[in-house]
Amino acid sequence: MSVARNSHASGGPRDYAIDLLRAGCILYIVGYWHLFGYTPRLFHYANIYTEALKDIALGTFVLVSGLLLARRPLALTAGEVRRFYARRVVRIYPLYLLALLLFLLTGFATPREVVEAALLVSMLTPPPIHTLWFMTMIIFFYVLAPLLIHAADDARKLIALGCALMLLVLLWSALVHPVDLRMLQYFPAFVLGVLYRRSKGFRDGVVRLRWLLLACLAPALVVGLKLGSSPEMGVLMRVPLVAAGALALYAYAARHFGRMQSRVIGLLSYASFGIYLFHRPVLEIALRLYRPAQPGQEALYLLAVGLPVTIAIAYLLQRSYDRWARAISARP
Repeated sequence: MSVARNSHASGGPRDYAIDLLRAGCILYIVGYWHLFGYTPRLFHYANIYTEALKDIALGTFVLVSGLLLARRPLALTAGEVRRFYARRVVRIYPLYLLALLLFLLTGFATPREVVEAALLVSMLTPPPIHTLWFMTMIIFFYVLAPLLIHAADDARKLIALGCALMLLVLLWSALVHPVDLRMLQYFPAFVLGVLYRRSKGFRDGVVRLRWLLLACLAPALVVGLKLGSSPEMGVLMRVPLVAAGALALYAYAARHFGRMQSRVIGLLSYASFGIYLFHRPVLEIALRLYRPAQPGQEALYLLAVGLPVTIAIAYLLQRSYDRWARAISARP
């Protein structure tokens, strides 16, 4: 769901594998996982396998975000960091605020939850807003990105920094205030995205051993089901599934679909950020306007009407916002 410019890991032409992954993952999360959550009587849509796919899909969004953010090296100077935030974090934050407002108006969030989410602290003071917790987490990772990108030229330094940040979160949760531990589940995927972009050795290793990542998914799923003796261990034991799944998806997509162009996939990829932000209010309003009596009819209505309307609104909002942002940046 990152809205950063899309290019190959080497900084070359557009990487259409990223478009494919963003389009496919957003359709799974919104068009299956969340949409059928409105009609749970229809069939048992949530099980250990579909939930594992959900975790991998979200992890793929996180990995791609890290990969795109780390296109260039970054010096930790005031000017460099300011430009980084101006080009990236600021670009997504206004649409995020609009989504928070819509969640407030449709009753999905309280004023306090909206304020905490706007300040990017809701993952540190749970519970965060349903669904938008993921966007809050992603933007929080964006805030940490300059530190990670700066360290990424040395793989060992980056991994050590990532582990130190995770340990800091664990200590904060244990000693200061409980946090939403899903941050720990997805943060390694973000670090791996940065590492994939900045380290040729790591990138070559992933491409060469992508079959091994795929083979690791089954045992990783088994490990993830062993929830451990504490919530912290439960989350940490899901990390291998998320990380291996996201890396394997990208490695295979880049290998086989990196040059495959599609206008439909490109549109869905471009709108994916807005689709995730706004689908809950749009689907809720659709059901308030008309709610079929039967679960099957309700699911069909949401698929045939709610989902296309969500995609159209997301695309138009993203396009309008991008035009406005370009106009503002072009002013003397």
